[in-house]
Amino acid sequence: MVANQLYKDDDVYILLSTRSANMFTGESIPYIGLMKDGHKVLLVFTTYENARQYVDSHGYEVLEGVYPIARIDRWDKYRNLYEICNIALQMGVELMDVDAGSDKAVRLEIAYFMKANFLKPKEVSIILTKEEAGKLDGQVPLRMNMMPMLDFKDPFIISEERKKEIISHIYAENPYMAITENETLHENCFLMDVLNTEIMTKEKAEGNPNMEHFYRINVWIMQIIWDKLASSNLFVAVENDTKEVHIKDESLYVIYTDFYKYMAPYEYRRVNDRAELVQIIIASGVKKIVVTSGPHKIAWLDLKYIK
Repeated sequence: MVANQLYKDDDVYILLSTRSANMFTGESIPYIGLMKDGHKVLLVFTTYENARQYVDSHGYEVLEGVYPIARIDRWDKYRNLYEICNIALQMGVELMDVDAGSDKAVRLEIAYFMKANFLKPKEVSIILTKEEAGKLDGQVPLRMNMMPMLDFKDPFIISEERKKEIISHIYAENPYMAITENETLHENCFLMDVLNTEIMTKEKAEGNPNMEHFYRINVWIMQIIWDKLASSNLFVAVENDTKEVHIKDESLYVIYTDFYKYMAPYEYRRVNDRAELVQIIIASGVKKIVVTSGPHKIAWLDLKYIK
């Protein structure tokens, strides 16, 4: 009965893998749990609330408020429950937990689910990423298809309209107040990057006699960013092999979110507070730090200007 209803239901949700997620597009593959006895299991839910409750109560990562949950569209050719179970079986996944953690929890064998709904194993259909397609050597990787996270929103995307507003602060009557009071740390980093790579280059090329004004603003933004690090989540980039802090161009890389950490070419090490960051800076002997979200604009802080 549960197997039949699950297959017919339009509102079925599945837990996704955070580690395999593309946090630019908000997509990931279904999470495959490994049980103590070695069996593999999918986690499926009949309501979004049940899925969220399970994530919250079992310690799954929720990065910047984004829950790794997808809605299974029964009409999606490549991501319906039949396709998910068909691929799962061929990957050695035998079980499917329905509404795990609730008083209605049921464990189904995927083979039984297929049989109960008159579904037969068939050749799998895998949607390749551009990177996978470029490296294809005739062997299609056996994996789940990527699925969109429900209500996904990248909190670090700055709209074009907002970018214009931020840049306008440079030319405000009181730019120092405008920058201090009206921008987030992420926006400060965006503005500093644009100021250094675009605005000052343009103003200098046009012969602006008041370049000192832009230099002063640049130093001001450095201090604002440094001050905001005291109340931010902090991570430093570390090398994958040596676990030493990542230093490039004599600069230490400081990241203020772990939203993109599983997509990064290096590992993240959490820093408890800014005092600990200062100790890492001293031990590293660097003269500058790079402050960034990871993939977006960066701010270079010359430590000789920081108080």
